[in-house]
This record gives sequence, structure tokens and C-alpha cells, in this order.
Amino acid sequence: MTQLLAIEWESREARLAVATAGRGSARVEELFAVPLVAADGETELSDAEVAQRIAAAVRQRRLTNAETLVAVARARSELKPVSLPPAPDVEVPELARFQAMREFNTLGDDWPLDFIPLSGNATEPRTVLAAAIAPQAVKEILATCAPAELNVKHVVLRPCAAASLLRRRPGEGRIRMLVD
Repeated sequence: MTQLLAIEWESREARLAVATAGRGSARVEELFAVPLVAADGETELSDAEVAQRIAAAVRQRRLTNAETLVAVARARSELKPVSLPPAPDVEVPELARFQAMREFNTLGDDWPLDFIPLSGNATEPRTVLAAAIAPQAVKEILATCAPAELNVKHVVLRPCAAASLLRRRPGEGRIRMLVD
């Protein structure tokens, strides 16, 4: 069975979920948090200290080399609806990048970009929700995970990942609300 680790952090704490995966399902084994403030409960730690705290928690649980997903807060990304002309599905990724380069404020060629289709099909104009993260932010994520020897396979936008999980759960027609 594959060992999976999901991690997200902000200035005050890191939250981690450990799961095992096999045959199209995953089972959550453990949830835990790592405080990322000094003993006084207020002073923020340096990036190196954050990395060391996460590494210590990961080593303690023997999670090094786990396949890792890092959830990124909305504030660390640029997110914008982008309008595209009618085009075959295979051309949409290239069109989304081209249009995003024109509409985003700081998007560069080296920025990772992904999108979620919102409306339209191949015969009509489409709207996609484009999301990009600065290469420096990706480097910081990888640098934070490196001391723990984590195998970062996925970097996801936290609100989109949470919404995706909620959408895949059967709702039986009930009204549901997700608070991030």
C-alpha cells in the first residue's frame, strides 16, 4: 500500500494528514498539527525553523519519502476567470495559458498554471478559472519539505481541493456548505 501525506501550513501551524492508498481508495491513518511559533506562542519562526519542525514531526512518524500533496492557501496564488474562444478540448490548455498571460498581473512563462472549466464547450466561447503560483513560492514549498525528505508530487490550491472533495461525496440532494 502507498503511504500518502497531505500537508498545509500557515504562519502559526502546519496541518498534516497521513493516509494509505490501495485499489482506488484511501484510508486516513492520522491527523496532526505542528506548531510553527516560538515557545511564547506569538513569535513566528524562520523558514529554516519551520522546515526543521515539520521534518522532526515527519521523521518521528517515519513518513519520509511518503508521496506528498501540499495544499497552498488562496493568498499564495493568483486566481482569475479567463474567457476563451471556441476551440477543441485539446487546444484549451494552450489557449488558457495564452489568455492568462494577457490578463494576469504578474504571470510569467515559468509560472505553473492550471485551470478549471466553468462553462462552454468546443463550439462556443468558454470560461475557465485559471490559477497560477509564483515559481518562488514553489521553491519555498520544496525547500520546506526537503529536510523531511518528502516526495512532493502535487501542489494544489486549498479551496479548490476542498471543493473537489466535497463535490465527489454523495450529497443525496442535501444542501451543503464548505467554509475555508
